[in-house]
Amino acid sequence: MRKLLLIALLVVGLGLAFTPREELERALGWVGGEGDFDRRTFWCPMDPAIVRAGEGLCPICGMTLTLFEGGAPAESGVLQLSERQVQQAGVRLGTAEVRELAHALDTTGKLELDPGARATVRLPHPGRSVVETVRTLRVGERVEETTVLCEVSNAALDAKLAQYRVALDDYARLRRERSESGAAQALERMRGLREDLLAGGLSAAALSAWVASDEEGVLRFPVVAGRAGTVVEDSGLVAGDVLSEGARILELADLDRLWLSVELWEQDRPFVRAGQRIEFTTRAVPDRRFETTVHGVEPIVRTRTQTTRALAIVANAGGLLAPGQFVRARVTSSVGRVLAVPESAVLQSGRRDVALVAEGGGRFRPRLLELGRRHLFPGEPGESFGARDERYHEVLAGLRDGERVVVAGNFLLNAEAQFQGLLGKMIAAHEAQAGAAELAPREADALDRVLEAYLSIGAEFVADRGERLESLARELERSAREGAAAGAALRPRIESLAATASTLASASIAPEPDWDELRTSFGSLSRDVVTLLRDFRPLCVAEGELFVFRCPMAEDFGFDLWVQSSAELANPYMGQRMVDCGVPAALE
Repeated sequence: MRKLLLIALLVVGLGLAFTPREELERALGWVGGEGDFDRRTFWCPMDPAIVRAGEGLCPICGMTLTLFEGGAPAESGVLQLSERQVQQAGVRLGTAEVRELAHALDTTGKLELDPGARATVRLPHPGRSVVETVRTLRVGERVEETTVLCEVSNAALDAKLAQYRVALDDYARLRRERSESGAAQALERMRGLREDLLAGGLSAAALSAWVASDEEGVLRFPVVAGRAGTVVEDSGLVAGDVLSEGARILELADLDRLWLSVELWEQDRPFVRAGQRIEFTTRAVPDRRFETTVHGVEPIVRTRTQTTRALAIVANAGGLLAPGQFVRARVTSSVGRVLAVPESAVLQSGRRDVALVAEGGGRFRPRLLELGRRHLFPGEPGESFGARDERYHEVLAGLRDGERVVVAGNFLLNAEAQFQGLLGKMIAAHEAQAGAAELAPREADALDRVLEAYLSIGAEFVADRGERLESLARELERSAREGAAAGAALRPRIESLAATASTLASASIAPEPDWDELRTSFGSLSRDVVTLLRDFRPLCVAEGELFVFRCPMAEDFGFDLWVQSSAELANPYMGQRMVDCGVPAALE
């Protein structure tokens, strides 16, 4: 067997030795001499974001990739393309300019009862009372201030009634006898008893009617609501119950005014202040947008989740809203006039932001940027609740007002520029890694397990499967908690990820799980994973170990990025409905 193998190798070697060099290079894809393999760039005309070195098929549509004939740089740091190449790349330009912009913070929240709007109706009568009649009230039913909730008999009040009648008779007799001092004492005693009876819930009209009827025996004392409101909790009273003074009769709440609490990450607190505008929607009223303003921001950040809350008062005169409803909210504030660039013009290399500046004549120069506030929208706050097509990033350094930048086709140009080494010369990969936070070995192992579980969860959503979601979410929760316990570097963000994983696990085992709710939890997981990658593992994306994509239709899920281990697009937010929806993105 070994002899046969040696003979085969010898035959192959002799064949290669006598093959003309040109044919050999053509067969091997060898070009340019001196050992450079063919690294030509190919792209998909149907989706210019699909770019690769070497021939192949588009992973989305299956079309054969087309050769992109990139030009060589005319000078150091400049990409020079012909007019045909610019058209082939689908290049479109935008402008860096001073604009009136607004900051929008999209988040979730919950409607709650106004703490001062809830009241407990209690029995005002002294001693012990016996319930004689009860008005049937359902939770959610509205009552007025004078609504009678129940009637009770009360021995202590019955005794005061008898004393009141005696005092009334004494007063009348002493007046007839013209005993002014005695009549005054009887009148004072009668007034005190009357006040006690009225305080016990007996109306003046009922007291007068009882006196006029000259009846004896038990009188029923009404218990009134004392304020208008909606029944939120019934005490379950029935006739015959024996109650003591102060016993709870009913729970009322004023639902005409509610509190809205919206969640804020700690990094979002500087952007939210009292008086800013809030728009929100709720699934209960999907065709209606509600507006209010920020009342205040809680001064404390919760340690476990690293979040705080902004609070607002919501008018609810129409009763469309209810405590306990979850909402999607947007807090907006004016940024003013700042130098800004369309967000589609910004590329990321490692942890650096880059724009391709058009210099004319097919020349494009990569330019490092220093960005300020991101994802701003044009115009004043409140012009529209829906997101516009184009957003902007504030530019602190790197561009001047009026400079033209690539806003479409830049994925292809960026791939060509990297192929020629332009960006490699500007930003070495080790600089990106040097800027990442250091992890202890135990933390790095925990982060690897977290990423593995997250990627598996994403695959379940891509396939619209739910059987393994709970076990995978529990595994992610365990790995995250181990990472938090392993050291302080990972703890703040990974604890939040653990909490979200627990929520996902619980929601996935419901008899009829809400897939929109499950995918919203996946959006929260993705937000934390993107942050972890940005802070600790930037090169795993830059070197092709992981890939980041953006879904333009994921607004309802709270976050539009996700991470996967394959370059072939597979959208976990849309699942099998639109599995190929999305575009490559950078870490944010």
